[in-house]
Parts: sequence; structure tokens; C-alpha cells
Amino acid sequence: MYNEAVRKNHHNNMRLFFTPMFFAGNHSKYQELIVRDLCDRMQYPDSLSTVLVENESFSVSGIDNKGQGADFVHEEKNKLIKSFLPPGVPYSEVWQRVSRKCEELKSLKEMSIASYSSSVSCRPRLDNEELVMRREIRGYLMKSSLNVHSSMDGESLDPILHNIKQTGRDNYATYKAHLAESGQFGGVKLDPVFLTKIDRDEFSKIENKTKDEIRTIINTLISLMPDVSVQSLFRSLIPKPGKNKVVFVEFYSDVSNELQEQLANETIQDEAEQVIGV
Repeated sequence: MYNEAVRKNHHNNMRLFFTPMFFAGNHSKYQELIVRDLCDRMQYPDSLSTVLVENESFSVSGIDNKGQGADFVHEEKNKLIKSFLPPGVPYSEVWQRVSRKCEELKSLKEMSIASYSSSVSCRPRLDNEELVMRREIRGYLMKSSLNVHSSMDGESLDPILHNIKQTGRDNYATYKAHLAESGQFGGVKLDPVFLTKIDRDEFSKIENKTKDEIRTIINTLISLMPDVSVQSLFRSLIPKPGKNKVVFVEFYSDVSNELQEQLANETIQDEAEQVIGV
């Protein structure tokens, strides 16, 4: 779809559609490419911008929605020429003759098979992938037992997957802000997007976090403890950065259990005070 949009000279529409998708997933290469391309285009002089827009794709057939990049046009031209060459390595004279008469040979070939083609049923071409995909999606949406959080094959999707486009836009804004501040492409932490609930659960496992991330979570949990003296105690026991990751995971478990106990005790105390009317 990306290539098709560029070949049809719909570059701006392509950017509006695909940019949120690139920044909603782990596509660091595409993220940098599309931002670099935008930066370059904004710095082009008007004359160069006009030339670029008018020559991003070419339509050999003359049909506007059947465009190609210049390299693909060249490849197809070579392919057509080679189809008229005899087997083996051609002599330079043969190559030159075929190259000069390529269009005439193509017309002759088309005329020769025209009558035959009209009498033979051909398999329908599926050039329009967009139309095929629409048919699949419409069939999925028309199911009477549709579950908005299930995929087309029945797999459970992440409950907030419907926010994927907005998450992509937010990540795009974060990426650009980081670029403006640091002058570097990439290196910024973006909000992840999960397709299935299993993906989110797997990502959320403490064992899959880095030591720095676990340390940050531990500090957050400690700050939530109602008992200030216990907060100070646990802060003094936080493992040093050089410790093994297993040590951080075990300490996280201890902090989490302590926080749950304190919150449970506080809840019981509040309920008791309400009963006795304090």
C-alpha cells in the first residue's frame, strides 16, 4: 500500500495514513526514514519541490493510477527487450536492433495474440489489493456474533487496541519533540501498542523488564506505602545497579507484597473506624 500510494503520486495522503502506523509499532527504521524525508522536503527550494512531486512516479500507460518509480520503469523496459532476444548471450548488433524496434515488436506481438486472447477465458487479476482487503473486512464486520475485541480468527485482542491511531500520533509528536530538543533521530521511548492481550501480559511481566525499569517500578511502589518508616527501610535496601537482574526481581516481589499488606491493613482499619463511628 505504501509503494502503491507513492506510485500514484499520493505522497501526502500516504504520509497521513501511514505515519501513525509506523509510530504505533516497533518500526524504528521506518520512523527515522519518514521523519528524515519530511525534514528534507521542508528544506527543498520551491523549484526542486515541484520537480520532485511531478517526477516521483511515471505512468508508461498514461493511466494516472498505474504509476511506477523510474527504476521500475527501467526494469520493465529491460524485461520487455529481453523477451525478444534469442536464447544465450546476444550479439551487440542483435541487442541494438531489438532495442530500437522494441515498440514495433511489442505492437506486433499484441496484434498476433489479440484474436487468441479474446477466445480464451483468463483468470481474473488481483491487482487491487485494497479491494480484496475491503471484501475480507466487510465479511468480518457482517458476522452476527461479532466480538469487538476478537480478531478475524477469533483470537482475543488487546482491549485498547482501538486507540492505535491516536497512540501513533502521540508517539509521532514525542519523536519530533525529542528530535527538536536533542537533534538526534531515535533514542526516545515510545508507548508500545499490543495486538493481543497475551502480548500485553507478556510485556508486563517483571522478568521482561530491564534493571533500570524494575528499579523505577520499585521506587514507585515504595512511594505508595502508607508507612513512612518502612519506606525509608526499603529505599536503603534497593539493590545496587551492579547486582544481578534476579536480585531486582526478588526485591520487587518483596516490595509488592509489603505494599499489598500495608494497603490491606489500612483498608481494614478504615472499615473498623466506620463501624465504631470514629
